[in-house]
Amino acid sequence: MSGDVGIILDKVLRTIIEAKRRDDEAREKVKNAFIQEFGIEPTIVTPKIAKREILLDENEKVDKILRELGMCREKNEDECYVLVLQVTRGDKKEEDHDWQLVSNVPIVVAKVRDGYCYEIALLTVITARPMKLS
Repeated sequence: MSGDVGIILDKVLRTIIEAKRRDDEAREKVKNAFIQEFGIEPTIVTPKIAKREILLDENEKVDKILRELGMCREKNEDECYVLVLQVTRGDKKEEDHDWQLVSNVPIVVAKVRDGYCYEIALLTVITARPMKLS
């Protein structure tokens, strides 16, 4: 009986090692696709997604460009922009295409290249304000 358990254990351990190797390779590929496209390191990397969120300091510049494009809404003074860069490894074979506007609210543009979907989202977020105590 212990011989059978040893054989099964060896098979299970080989399976775990192979799964970990594939996981590491997938993470490295999606990370490299992110770096190649955006020129910076992602902060989140999984076997399917590489992502980075950037809080923007130049809100007036973004407002001006969005107004010129007719895509700007009135913002509160405690709101700012966050840029979300993301690369997703595709499960299905979507046809390659260049950057396209996917959504106006939030603003999202995407492209597909070699089985990866690249997305840029421009989000409006509320920043924390100190509470006034009475």
